[in-house]
Amino acid sequence: MLKRHPVLFILAGFMLGYGQVVYAEITMSHSQVTDVTPSGFSVLWHSSEASTPRVEVFLDAAATQEITDQVEMIPFPLQGAVSGLSGRYEQAQSRLALQQTAKQKGLNKIRVRGLDPETEYFIKVFADSAGDSGSWPASGTQSVTTQRENAFLQDSAIVVVDLHDVDSRGWLVSASVATSTHPVSSFADAGAEPGQAVINLSNLFGSDGTNWYSDIITSLTIQVIKGSGEIVTETLDIDLSSSFEVASNYAFDIGSPFDAIIQIVAPAGNVYSRGESVNLAWTDEATGVNATISLYMDVDTGGEDGVLVASGIAEDADGVADRYNWDVSAVAEGSYYVYAVMSDGVNSVTSYGNSKITIDHNQTDGDSDLMSDLWEMHYFDTLTRDGSGDFEGDNVPDWLENFYRTNPQQTNSLLPGLTLALKKGSQIIGVPGLLLPRIDSYGLLAQLGNDVFSIARYNPASKQLEITYWDAAAPAGDVFFLLPGEGYFVQMIADADLIWSPFDSNRSIPLRQGVNVIAITQPSGDSFGLLGQLGSDVIWSIRRQNSLTSLYETAAFDGTDAIGIPFPLRYGEGYIVTVKQDSSID
Repeated sequence: MLKRHPVLFILAGFMLGYGQVVYAEITMSHSQVTDVTPSGFSVLWHSSEASTPRVEVFLDAAATQEITDQVEMIPFPLQGAVSGLSGRYEQAQSRLALQQTAKQKGLNKIRVRGLDPETEYFIKVFADSAGDSGSWPASGTQSVTTQRENAFLQDSAIVVVDLHDVDSRGWLVSASVATSTHPVSSFADAGAEPGQAVINLSNLFGSDGTNWYSDIITSLTIQVIKGSGEIVTETLDIDLSSSFEVASNYAFDIGSPFDAIIQIVAPAGNVYSRGESVNLAWTDEATGVNATISLYMDVDTGGEDGVLVASGIAEDADGVADRYNWDVSAVAEGSYYVYAVMSDGVNSVTSYGNSKITIDHNQTDGDSDLMSDLWEMHYFDTLTRDGSGDFEGDNVPDWLENFYRTNPQQTNSLLPGLTLALKKGSQIIGVPGLLLPRIDSYGLLAQLGNDVFSIARYNPASKQLEITYWDAAAPAGDVFFLLPGEGYFVQMIADADLIWSPFDSNRSIPLRQGVNVIAITQPSGDSFGLLGQLGSDVIWSIRRQNSLTSLYETAAFDGTDAIGIPFPLRYGEGYIVTVKQDSSID
């Protein structure tokens, strides 16, 4: 049976570091040997950037007798199943996601096994990335002696550490006692509930080379390496006296200095912006304190060394108040991550968002492949693709994905065929998806021929109409491409049909403060439903032009009540949407 002995302690938050080692350009800190058994050992550390761990193993300190190819290496080893998942595929995917999270946070662990017991080995540990590297120790090698043998234990003591931090996934947690030769360690969330780490003290070994055991009150030291590289540690007494059992479960809490939690929840995925605002959102909770929230942008997901975006946001009940519309128009081009800090003026908690936000004002195409370099790096992490390929095989080439600002890693499925019965007079049409091949206003004018008088686009940035029209037999005026999610004013001289086969763009429809003319990709419900979706704090009204009567129909908010006409939302129809603040339709 499992015995649970709850013990509560709060870490003082002081730092304990092993010697920081710098080699080449990657800094490896808090490097240490852990989990030494008769057949293997682990090494863990924090690196200054995401990297791949590697170990070279030798029989001599001078590193002349290498046996690396005779042993087995397991990078980012995980013990136990991921909680809440039963399927083999789901388990594998979740384990891979946990390993990737730890890697991105610079939290490294590698297991070496297939060694002989009670044997001294010498190791050199490396952290490698595409352009950088680091090593430990800085010079020479590190000695590791495997244990003698496994002994019979009457009780397997299991420590469950509650970390109480929304960003704790992938943190490295270790435990040791004064008489153990090395700590034992685990990744947070591996074989545990979210926010927990599980450590089996039966894997500790004593100086005699066999499994450590105690049946008295013992001082246990727990150490946590966070994604930021910060170390916190605490030593406390644990009562290990018990009769023979299968296992005893000991619970410890490592919490914030004050009772507060914050978590970034939006954006929920990577965002590519050419200057459009980015919607940020979070959940927060603070008990018995007067806390405020600050938002920062950072070039990575650790270190808490970013640039302030906003401050003085009151901690409040989750809802509208837990959002911020980030104006990136003055933000330098590049890729960023957002983190939130909630503080009472003395203590604080921090949460990093995992979504990469790339700001690309100028769309510079330095390699002349019809793709913005920042867009390529955002989605491909390389500039080697030439634009002609089709990354996800959906018949939309990479360069066109860049043009339409769609995600080349998501398949653009074919939407239902669209036939627009254009009537003599004026109407607002909508482009629900991306068009293949792409078409501009001059091309559309030519396609409709003498039946059309003009085509107009409302530019929400300039707040001006861009108009294409016939000048005798030649198209004239402004030229603009037809983009997914936009609506256009079309003035017809005679009835005509317009036939398209659009692809789903898999992107939300941006709304700028003020007037927008939009199309909805896969509309459902009516105008009142859209009002409710956006909320009275965001939207003023939505209008359409009835193609039969040429009259405008409007749905709007009166306070928090929807009034006007609940007209149906239709595929291929355009709408005039007026909003109070930047937002989007997902």
